Amino acid sequence: MLLSRTMSFFIIFLFFQTQSARAAILAPPPPAHTIESAVVGGRIDALPDNSSYSAPLLQNLTITDSFTVLGTSLFGQTSIAGGITIDGTISLDSHGIQNLGDTLYLSPNRLAPIDLMGGALRIMPDGSADFSGNVKIQGNLEAKKLLFSPSDQSNVLGVGMIPAGQTATQLFTDAVTENSYIFVTPSTVSAQPLSVTHSSPPTDDFPGSFTVETATPVPSDLDFHWFIVN
Repeated sequence: MLLSRTMSFFIIFLFFQTQSARAAILAPPPPAHTIESAVVGGRIDALPDNSSYSAPLLQNLTITDSFTVLGTSLFGQTSIAGGITIDGTISLDSHGIQNLGDTLYLSPNRLAPIDLMGGALRIMPDGSADFSGNVKIQGNLEAKKLLFSPSDQSNVLGVGMIPAGQTATQLFTDAVTENSYIFVTPSTVSAQPLSVTHSSPPTDDFPGSFTVETATPVPSDLDFHWFIVN
């Protein structure tokens, strides 16, 4: 009888011990608490992966010493008070982008156009570039071909003709300025030399113009090309 009661108490004890251990295993870790701000002047140690401790959620964090991240990081909207150095070769700060190493490449794979200053300069993947304003070159300009887009009033090149029996013709273009150099080249065989005898820049009342003349009347229509350099 005594042995039977002892066994019963032992079984009941084991049952409660088992339930208590199971509850401890299944119990969730303590909830993370929120810290509105923190200032760290030393070192931050990460907890091991198997730790049941819930790290606090920081709403504001100030680090007064170095901060090094060797893994992948994800940031939302970020403000940086100083400069940034990327791979030890590219420096970004308020003065611009500094390349400390080899060539600085922008979009080397040519996957999409590059647009600077709201369309002031647009570089296409095929290498062509569009400038919305004037281009000033301090050095030499080397080109295989020059193409001029025609416009209504500001053409810098074109064709003209002195009719048979006449000595002059007037052409109109707003490309003429006080410092214009106007070149004419006959496209019809003629012994008559061509001269630009008069040019006028555009005004509020009249368009720009220039006059091409010969010394004597031409026996037949005399065609020529003209080109303006400012």
